[in-house]
Amino acid sequence: MRVANLQHMEVNVEVNENDIVRVSLHDTCTIEVDAYLNEEFMGVVTEIATSANTLGVSAEQVTNFDVKIMVLPESYANLIPEDNPKFSPLRPGMSATVEIRTEYADNVLIIPIGAVTTRSDTTDNSQDESIKDDKDKKKDFVEVVFIYDEGIARMQEVEIGIQDNTNIQIIAGLEDGEEVVTGPYSLVSKSLRDGNELKKTERKDLFKED
Repeated sequence: MRVANLQHMEVNVEVNENDIVRVSLHDTCTIEVDAYLNEEFMGVVTEIATSANTLGVSAEQVTNFDVKIMVLPESYANLIPEDNPKFSPLRPGMSATVEIRTEYADNVLIIPIGAVTTRSDTTDNSQDESIKDDKDKKKDFVEVVFIYDEGIARMQEVEIGIQDNTNIQIIAGLEDGEEVVTGPYSLVSKSLRDGNELKKTERKDLFKED
């Protein structure tokens, strides 16, 4: 017989092989539990699997690694009744979503991740420069953004830092207040060139059908 210890709850999550290399022991986490939609819990990574769980076959297989996260009791203390201090709002089998903070930066300049692209030569405006297949030239690629300058796109090399799913840190190359160009991936990454004329468009109108 196994008895669950409700005073020390853990969340078991699967992390993709592309992301697991950035996860370390003692990384902090935010946890959302489906049963408590308006609550956010905190946790700490306590265990990282050294072998993978491989699901599927051939080209469709997915490789994940199990990660254990201890839920910090102080993050759900507000849900425990005063007359029942041993009550646990979290129970085995509940579904949760976890965000692991592998790196953290405060008071930094960030822009939408879709505004950053690469160019092999910031002075080359040839139409196929962003899709060259020469592996020897890939190492020469640099990160760039396009700045909106009175209706003209100005390409600017930047140094990037950490990123999440939506934003990316800019360490050097941009000043606070400068406007950067965002849009469909094919536009920013392949079509846009230094010196192109631009017209501002509201996001809601960008994909509007004629």
